[in-house]
Amino acid sequence: MKDIIKYALILGISTVALTSCEKAIDNSFPEGTPRRAFYNEQIKSYLTNDSVWVTQKLDKNASLVLRVGFDFKKDDKVSLYRIPYTTLTLIEQLEMAKGTFTSAADIRELNSLITAITGLADATARDLILNNPANISFLTRFQKFFPVTMVGPAGKITVTEGSNTFNVIGEFDSSLTFFNSSFLSDLKVSRTFDFDFLINKYNHDSLALTGYYSQNANRNPIIKPIAKASLIPYFDAINIMNIIPFATSIRVNGQVITDESASTLKDNYNETYDNANKSLAFIVKKGKTLNSLYQNNNALAVIEVPFKVGSTKPAVGAVLAKFKAYNLNTKGGINGGLDVEIIVK
Repeated sequence: MKDIIKYALILGISTVALTSCEKAIDNSFPEGTPRRAFYNEQIKSYLTNDSVWVTQKLDKNASLVLRVGFDFKKDDKVSLYRIPYTTLTLIEQLEMAKGTFTSAADIRELNSLITAITGLADATARDLILNNPANISFLTRFQKFFPVTMVGPAGKITVTEGSNTFNVIGEFDSSLTFFNSSFLSDLKVSRTFDFDFLINKYNHDSLALTGYYSQNANRNPIIKPIAKASLIPYFDAINIMNIIPFATSIRVNGQVITDESASTLKDNYNETYDNANKSLAFIVKKGKTLNSLYQNNNALAVIEVPFKVGSTKPAVGAVLAKFKAYNLNTKGGINGGLDVEIIVK
């Protein structure tokens, strides 16, 4: 994968408010602390609050962030979500091209190209097309629709789901422990995630962990909640920003900005977490100046994503994704924000 391949970590954990002011509490209690079992049960009860949680920090370098998701259940089961940025295969690029090249002749040609490379590893297909002189005409057929490169364009996010079990245990310290999952075994081997975490600090809205077995000092996730229903739409919106295969425009409060598109949002915003609204959001990048229609709002929240990348191109003017423009960390600000839409141009 390219250097821009990213990962982030999402954990489904809810935490405890042990005091009325919800002050963060040091978890280094002395051995034999009589209330340890109580703390474990209290933490576990908050793990199962129908939220999915996002990691604020996993790698201090921030150049590689792993995204994994955990949705904890009251029966000790947990749904796992792996959310990697991946590169598109040639077949995926051909399928997406159908959204732009919609004539009967183009669809037949795209299907013919798909059939020709079906069964080949993506790297093998790209090598044969680019490096075998006998395939020059084949390359020309591809390049009518998009340029062929040795590695596909990055930016696609595919959410996959698995299952596991968990517990909060420990007599002297509280530990979050996962059991019985090849999904987590893969992450363990790659040194990106552990089975066991010491719970260092916790308050109502966040929980800090340290992996017991990590040889990587950067494995110190801080996890925060988001609404479960917002998980998939958020990443669907990112897919539209990154790899939508046809022309788009941006509409703000009903007014179309003709020189802006989905890729403009990608260029202007970074992913972030909104503490006040407990949600994933997009924050304006430093040094970027937005169109005056945004009225100095510095963040976008995903509201709805009717379109999934890879589907047939909708009619001109159709809404692909809906956002609210608002000021980050303003509680309730999303509700009163400006309507921002990505539409078909």
